[in-house]
Amino acid sequence: MEKKLNPANAFQTFVVIWLALLFSQVLFLALTYFTVEEVFPIDFSQPILGVGDQAWILYFVAFLSVDALIFSFYYRARLRKQSVEEQKLEIVQQALITSIALSETVTIWGLFLAFAIHYQYFFVWMIIGFSATLLHFPSRKDIANATFKGQSGSD
Repeated sequence: MEKKLNPANAFQTFVVIWLALLFSQVLFLALTYFTVEEVFPIDFSQPILGVGDQAWILYFVAFLSVDALIFSFYYRARLRKQSVEEQKLEIVQQALITSIALSETVTIWGLFLAFAIHYQYFFVWMIIGFSATLLHFPSRKDIANATFKGQSGSD
């Protein structure tokens, strides 16, 4: 049996999900701080674009990160529209979780750069992923739009 989301409690549920996924990104930074000694303290004299064999890894990660960010906002917008058409609150939840997960991949790429190549500017990826997650804060309007027909009594 499929459990339906309660529109009255949906916003609180979505905020808890958002906070948990946001906090996980803070844990990635803490993990980096306590396990990768080579990147702390941060040496700003290092080249931003990487050097030698590291440059291609950096460009590849940058490409994947930009792609994930763009897709996170596109996919959330597409699912928001679908939730209004189908009047399903579960689609709003799916949009939230998926978009935050895609934003979190940018943070994970920063973690990868710190661990794999000791890239001094790994924190830029983490800041961008964290900021994108902040932008994906749940919206009461999305909940209202996905449930307005059900509240008026007509389906």
